[in-house]
Amino acid sequence: MKAKNYKKGEYIDYTPSGAAVVAGDPVQVAGIAGICATDVADGVQGAAQVVDLVKVVATVAVGNIGDPVGWDANGDPYGGTAGTGAATTIMSAIDFLLGSLVVAKGATDTHAVVRMNKYPVDRPVFANRIHETKSDNYTVDALDSGKVIHIDTDAKTITLPATTSGLTVTYVNDGADAGVAINLSPDANDRIMGPDIAGLENKDLINTKTTAKRGDFVTLVGDGVTGWYVTEMRGIWATEG
Repeated sequence: MKAKNYKKGEYIDYTPSGAAVVAGDPVQVAGIAGICATDVADGVQGAAQVVDLVKVVATVAVGNIGDPVGWDANGDPYGGTAGTGAATTIMSAIDFLLGSLVVAKGATDTHAVVRMNKYPVDRPVFANRIHETKSDNYTVDALDSGKVIHIDTDAKTITLPATTSGLTVTYVNDGADAGVAINLSPDANDRIMGPDIAGLENKDLINTKTTAKRGDFVTLVGDGVTGWYVTEMRGIWATEG
C-alpha cells in the first residue's frame, strides 16, 4: 500500500516554540492558520484546528462575506482589552491570514465568523506580498514594486510614475460598497491598457464609485514604453472621460 489514511484533518499537530498558548489562540502551523484546541505548554505537542468555521474576536474593521481575514497579534478587539490581538480585514495590519468571512461584519460586531484557510476564487489574498493602506493622495515609486496598495478613502488620487518595465503594483478598494472611487493617474505620456479599457494617453483608470465593491482590485505592470498593462482585475473600471 503506497498510502493510507493517517488521521482526520480537522486538527493537526502543533508544538509552541518560545511561549505557551491557551485554548482559542490563533497560531500558524504548517504554513496555515490554526486555532489551539487546548492550553499547550511551550515545547509540548498539542493540536490546532485548521478547517471549518470559527468565531474570532475582532477589531472594528468591517467586511463583506468572502473578504479575507487575518490575525493581528497586537490588534484591539472591539469591547475587549487593547493590544491583546484580534482578527481584522485590514490586510496591512495582519501577521498572518486566517481565512474568509462567512458573515458580513459590522464595525461594532465583537467577533468575525471565519471559514478557516478558505477563500473565494474571485477574491485573491495576495499572500507573501507587502500590503500598505493609503488614506490620502499618494505617488507611487519604484520602491512600491510588488506591493499591494489598499485605498480606503474616497476622492483620493494615486499618481503613477513614468512607466518602468516590470514595475508591478496591485491596487485594492478597501472602502464600503459604493463608498470609494479609486483614481489611478498615469504620467502625461503614458496609457493604461487592458480588457475593455480605452487606453488613452494621460487618462486615469477609475474604479467607479457607484458600482465599486469592497475588494475590487487591479494589477498594473509597466512596459517601459507605452504605459501600463492590466494583468488582473475585479470590478468595474473605466477610463477617465
